Formats: sequence, structure tokens, C-alpha cells
Amino acid sequence: RNRGNNGNGNNRNIRLKRSIEVADECKVKNRNNLPKTFDWRKKGMVTEPKFQNKCGSCWAFVSTSILESAYLINGLTKNKSFDLSEQELIDCAKKTGCKGGTAVDSFNYMLTADGLTDESSYPYESK
Repeated sequence: RNRGNNGNGNNRNIRLKRSIEVADECKVKNRNNLPKTFDWRKKGMVTEPKFQNKCGSCWAFVSTSILESAYLINGLTKNKSFDLSEQELIDCAKKTGCKGGTAVDSFNYMLTADGLTDESSYPYESK
């Protein structure tokens, strides 16, 4: 099912598939070649933390952050300021406003809605 927008006329910036490809087993031939530390933040692949205000919306922020980073890490976007809408999840995934939700609620919504809108089209309101 492809709605193409979030009901507010906003185009979705990402599309999600219901299937997950499983990677082949990874065998490291020489562990000595691995770096002692590795941090995706230093590679610019983790989006900046955001302020949720006095709203029980951490679940929406975590979910969008995971997806934003996954897109950056996998090269699906080169836009380091890639920013998805937490408010869409708050309004549509759980429909309980600032009273909380779960990452499962978020990802179930994103799958049934065929994606998620960007922050500029559906800004955070903390309600």
C-alpha cells in the first residue's frame, strides 16, 4: 500500500520495506586490522540529539534517530542534516500525544504508512 503522503499532503521522504535482508556470516580474517575504537558519530553518521521538551516522546525521537542513522550509514542519503518527523509518530503511531509510546509502535506505523515525512514538512510541536 502506498499512500504517498501522510494525510496532510506532505510527501514522504523515505519508504520502508517489510522484508529485511539477512547478511551472510561475517568472518574477520585478521582481527589485527580492526581499529581499536570506532564511532559512527565521528564519521558524521549519527544525527544530532534533539530537545523533546516536557513531552513523553523519547520513543519517537529514538525511532527517527535510528532510521536517520541507518540511512546515512547505508548510503541511502548523503544529506548529513537528514531529519525525519517525530511529530508524525506522536500524532499517528500511538495517538496518545505526550503520554508515551514504544519503538515498536513507531516502526509498525512506518511500515503501514509506507514511510515517514521529513521534519520541515511535519515539525515537532511537543504535544
